[in-house]
Amino acid sequence: MAKKTANTKVEAANNRKASSRAEKEEQKRAELSAKEDAKWAKGAKKNDKKELEAEKKAALALKKQEAQRILAEEEKNLNKPKAPKPNYMPKKTLFTTEKIVSKKTIPTTLYDEEPVARRPILTEKDIEKHPERRFKNALKEYEEREIKNFRSQYPGLRLSQLKEIMYKEFQKSADNPFNQTNVFSYNSTLAEVNRKLNGEPEPTPEEEEEEEEEEEKEATPAENVPVSKKTVTSY
Repeated sequence: MAKKTANTKVEAANNRKASSRAEKEEQKRAELSAKEDAKWAKGAKKNDKKELEAEKKAALALKKQEAQRILAEEEKNLNKPKAPKPNYMPKKTLFTTEKIVSKKTIPTTLYDEEPVARRPILTEKDIEKHPERRFKNALKEYEEREIKNFRSQYPGLRLSQLKEIMYKEFQKSADNPFNQTNVFSYNSTLAEVNRKLNGEPEPTPEEEEEEEEEEEKEATPAENVPVSKKTVTSY
């Protein structure tokens, strides 16, 4: 019996159908792969964004901790007790002795003839002619004493801002050496000190001239005083 011959047209049609199905399947796989890649890329972007936000939060936390540490150290230094000053007496010399009895020093004996009610009690410590020398230490003591009060009044401010406010308040404080009543100019005369202590008005130009003449007389050595002559014997 003779064999049947294959139909070439049918085989060609079947081949085309198979090729079409293969192309469609390949296209579907490519689309699925593209969707999967897009999905993973989107997830990676989200993760990167979360990581950046976490890094920013960590950096802010570190800055906050560092600021708190610096503030704590500054407060510790402010509240640190001062070292006691050495207890010693200055050695008296000819210079210091002359300085104490100089014209700028006002001894209490000059007021013995005045009424008791108007007589000021004067010592070396009572007369301040150089308040700028005590200004720095007085400001530091004021800051150490008032820092807690200013922190409660101005919460949230930095230490440098609080110090600016305390400095302005110190300008009006009685603790400021320049605001104290016993402050005199370094070249104040005895008459000027008397007027200020006793609340007397400023002198007229004529009175100032008289005071200057009296001071010049006191400073001029006495004239026509006989000087004892010593005999010198030769050997």
